[in-house]
Amino acid sequence: MKTVKNIRDSVHGDLPFTALELRLMDTGVMQRLRGIRQLGTSHLVYPGASHTRFDHSLGTNFMAKRILERLTREQGLRMDTREWEAVCVSALIHDITHLPFGHTLEDERRIFPRHDEDENRVRHFIQNGEIGSILNRESLLEEVLSLLKSRELPHGEKAYPRQIVSHTICADLLDYIRRDARNCGLIMDFDDRILRYFQIENDRLILNLQQNGLFRHDAFSEVIHLLRIRYFLTERVYYHHAKIAAGAMISRAVERAVELGFEIGQLYHLGDEALLYALNETYRADKAIRRLLGKYRSRNLYKRVYVLTDLNIDPETRAEFAEKYHLNSKGDRGSAEKRIARDARIPHEAVIVYAPPPQMNLKEANVLVKVDQNPARPLHVYKNREVLSLQEKYGRLWKFYVFIDPEYNQRFTAAAGACERLFGFKNDLPLIRKGQLSLFPGQSDTQYRT
Repeated sequence: MKTVKNIRDSVHGDLPFTALELRLMDTGVMQRLRGIRQLGTSHLVYPGASHTRFDHSLGTNFMAKRILERLTREQGLRMDTREWEAVCVSALIHDITHLPFGHTLEDERRIFPRHDEDENRVRHFIQNGEIGSILNRESLLEEVLSLLKSRELPHGEKAYPRQIVSHTICADLLDYIRRDARNCGLIMDFDDRILRYFQIENDRLILNLQQNGLFRHDAFSEVIHLLRIRYFLTERVYYHHAKIAAGAMISRAVERAVELGFEIGQLYHLGDEALLYALNETYRADKAIRRLLGKYRSRNLYKRVYVLTDLNIDPETRAEFAEKYHLNSKGDRGSAEKRIARDARIPHEAVIVYAPPPQMNLKEANVLVKVDQNPARPLHVYKNREVLSLQEKYGRLWKFYVFIDPEYNQRFTAAAGACERLFGFKNDLPLIRKGQLSLFPGQSDTQYRT
């Protein structure tokens, strides 16, 4: 495919684009991604983390091309122009259905369906608009939709075109971990030599960590390094407690707006700041929304008063908490917030309960790797100590929070007591603040302090 324009990127340098990609890029639905931050509220913790889903989309397209070049030019994979274009286009528009503060509203507070599970959004952003018209003219629409939509592959269909775009270690990951780390000011990066290890086996994308039947320790180390970066970003950025508190405040404001008639379709044309403005203007009379947005704008974030970690509750109880306060959010979570507020004698809107999903899985440990002449298998099945350690540490990032409006700091102790009575577990927050709660039983080192 012929490059007609290069766009300078702060992470990868010059990014080459075809005429088709430029037409897609210049549509209104793609340009709206310039107004949606890649890391949601993380810029309130890391001021440089203001990069957008538009930036990331361009970078994902670039990394997909690098993987394709490796597979075709060095590995001899035969791909026709149509298949190549479908992969590159899918990489470019893979985030097209994202909403403002998408992961916060969809994955954390579960107000709306996930972006990749909402058929209405797929129709709106891809099939029925400018994107669909362009892809139809190029006879690529159905192929791109197949790469972006389907979770399960039909029998006999090749897996690797989809896996190049979004899988375990893929174009999506290779862009966002480099971009997120750089914009958060974290000095870490992977070596591009990892691209050399991509290979197709049985129509699946794998990482080949052997040569002539002999295991390559240097290749394995590069994969482990990538997993370490992924873990470190999750610990330091994606699950930073202040970022979670800020996101919970936005989610609570949107949840209240939904109770007053706000609908998901109203988000389709908005970016992050436009959403905040729309909520403020439309629901100015609502005390709860006005308070939440006002405090968010001034970075007067809600504070932790109660924290549970999985070190003090068993997996069954953790799953129960996730079921009640994450999955069944509209019932049990709201009731818990009201009860805590009543017992602490503070307004209902001053309390936010945050429950993460039941499982914290380092999915990159599922990457298919080939270590000898046998077929590739998921990395985690080899029971390597470093991989197992990263998986365990990642799982222990699970934390259940109760946040309180800082205006009621005199009631923090009362609120924490109310939480202990309601949830039945002692508050881990004092231990966290003193650095006495480590990730592993018996470990005194406080390097993993929250």
